[in-house]
Amino acid sequence: MSNPNALNIHIDRGDGYFISTDRSKLNIERICEWISTDCYWAIGRPHEVIRTSIENSLAFGVYTLTEGGTEEQIAFARVVTDYCTSHPQMVKEDS
Repeated sequence: MSNPNALNIHIDRGDGYFISTDRSKLNIERICEWISTDCYWAIGRPHEVIRTSIENSLAFGVYTLTEGGTEEQIAFARVVTDYCTSHPQMVKEDS
């Protein structure tokens, strides 16, 4: 298995927002609060469970720069993956 921390994606959209897989940028407490209070499928989910799910997934943060020049996380997504395959595999029967 690849190390999920080794995958480094940074996309600057050019409109004041950027997407990153840099785990050091993730505001874990904010993410836990969002998920446990705002996501209907996870209302009340313990923060420790959310932290573990983030640690075991490919995590993306979306950020913007504030007027003061600091990065503010405004969104979060995660991908559940095996870090092995990257494309859907299709099998076609020969005719």
